Amino acid sequence: MRKFWFLRLFVAIFVFVGSAGGEQAKYIFLMIGDGMGVVQRSAAEQFSRSCGNGQLVMNSLPAHGLTTTHSYQSLVTDSAAAATAIACGLKTANGVISMDYTKKTKLKTLAEIAAERGMRVGIISSVSIDHATPACFYAHQPSRSNYYQIAMELAASDFEYFAGGSLYARINGRVSPLQAARENGFTIVRTRAQLMALTNGCPKVWSYNQSVDYDSALYYEIDRPKDHLSLVELTAKGIDLLDNSDGFFMMVEGGKIDWACHAHDAAAAIRDILAFDKSVAEALEFYQRHPQDTLIVVTADHETGGMTVGSITAGLGFSPQRLSRQNISGLQFSRTEVLRFRDEQIGFEKALPIIQKAFGLDDLSSGELIRLGRAYTLSMIQKSVRSKDEGYRSLYGSYDPLTTTALHILSSRAGIGWTTFSHTASSVATSAIGVGAESFDGYYDNTDIFRKIVSVMKSAQVSVQAQP
Repeated sequence: MRKFWFLRLFVAIFVFVGSAGGEQAKYIFLMIGDGMGVVQRSAAEQFSRSCGNGQLVMNSLPAHGLTTTHSYQSLVTDSAAAATAIACGLKTANGVISMDYTKKTKLKTLAEIAAERGMRVGIISSVSIDHATPACFYAHQPSRSNYYQIAMELAASDFEYFAGGSLYARINGRVSPLQAARENGFTIVRTRAQLMALTNGCPKVWSYNQSVDYDSALYYEIDRPKDHLSLVELTAKGIDLLDNSDGFFMMVEGGKIDWACHAHDAAAAIRDILAFDKSVAEALEFYQRHPQDTLIVVTADHETGGMTVGSITAGLGFSPQRLSRQNISGLQFSRTEVLRFRDEQIGFEKALPIIQKAFGLDDLSSGELIRLGRAYTLSMIQKSVRSKDEGYRSLYGSYDPLTTTALHILSSRAGIGWTTFSHTASSVATSAIGVGAESFDGYYDNTDIFRKIVSVMKSAQVSVQAQP
């Protein structure tokens, strides 16, 4: 297999694209739950049902398939390679943004093809808009870490709507992407009031959220203040601004699902899946008004965390209601409470009630108290001077020891297990409704998502790259 991967050649082909029945979609929603594996979707649905809210909208769609996610050189992909595969229909190396694996050839994206066909384009994410997944639809860079260059490609874009967190890019005395975007005709809005005041026909909009977390992203849904913009609001307003007789292509990413799963924060991940599902519901409402012209595809770029339901301690049980007791994300807890414990030199016994309240751990066993106490001692030491041997990394990864231990105890109580702090090679679920939705049944690669969407996208031909 390795020999095949490294000897395969790229060849240019000219492909006729159009569904066999001649159906075409004027309105296309591609919705990506970053890191949202099959288990994550299942756990979120069980959590939803335990709260009396029933089935996830994404799980109610009529077409369902399983999708493989490997990158050009690895069974375990990253978001850049996976989003490139979805956006461009080709495998590339991990870390590469919409270029081939040699990092020399730019690949045309679904969004760019849609724009060429006269459709308006919107790119929305709950993380910074220059992060890997959204970037793969408008930028072309050899490295996902080229945040400034990615942001400048956004500023130079003619797409009509960008929305999400702020920029992760650091300006460092260079031209501001915001200023470059204004000069390119973008209206920059920073608040809910400013965004909601815009009307259909506004030529180009960049909703650059002024209220973001420590990583320039929207807050986790579990932490989001009610007056902060949500992913579903950005989606709904995008539909309002993009809607027109020539159609639109919209990519919506639930990006923080991935971040929560990296940190083994099941409650934060599930609440962000539910927030993402509200955006799917918004798209479905639009579909119900335009059923003959709309395609909605819901997928994931990869699975994160190796999440399982059913653990050694919980056996066959799953208790999603345990997760509802957590009232703050692990990230927020570590960035506020843990730092305060350290700065104020608060002892473990005084901190324990705060820990228990944050994660709903009011019935700790003696063994769990010992685990938390050991982790607390580590967290009170500056991160830069902790001894990080293999045992430390297997327990805590790159995360705060106290927070991670509390999250692991809660996961165990709920019946959730984790196998890694990184991504896995697990297949992900893809669901669809609308024009051409039946083609999303079955088992296929993430590059096929590109081909299936292009096959129903308005007009007839597109030149693409393919791998034999």
